[in-house]
Amino acid sequence: MGETIVRIGKALLIHLLIGAGVLATIWFMADTFGDASLALQNDYAEAADGGASVLNELGDARGQMLKWAILALSFSWLFSSLFVALAQRRAARGYSEGGSMFAAWIGLFIVTILAAVAAWWRQVSLLDIGTLIASNNYAISLVTGFIGTALAYYLATGLAVRLPLKRSVPLADVLLPNFWN
Repeated sequence: MGETIVRIGKALLIHLLIGAGVLATIWFMADTFGDASLALQNDYAEAADGGASVLNELGDARGQMLKWAILALSFSWLFSSLFVALAQRRAARGYSEGGSMFAAWIGLFIVTILAAVAAWWRQVSLLDIGTLIASNNYAISLVTGFIGTALAYYLATGLAVRLPLKRSVPLADVLLPNFWN
């Protein structure tokens, strides 16, 4: 049980490191608002609150993007931890049985991506956040969020799983070092 907790902690550390990069990218990309938002701000600049409500709305857009990224990375950590725990319980007797968890890895990876898409739909798409943030920056934020989520899942499972079961993670035995397994 203790070794499983250590491996899940390794997965968490990987997610925190990648998450810091994803969140920083989204923070800076969501700093430039779209032309429609600037026109809206100019229209309301003479309002009683001096356009503060528009600035609050634009700030909320950044917050929603950050919430989405945190949710997506949380799902990635949850499902990568589940994979690591399942792999920890599996008794692989050498290299030939090392790929025995491949179907579980693929299934949990698909569930991770679907959870990230569902979180994006709920946190970002339904609220029309894309109309507030500059379109290029919105696209970069989305791509960074999805790639970061997938990369965090891949690295967490590839680096935290026991060495005999590393073959269950696609190309992990070739691409990833063995120092952390």
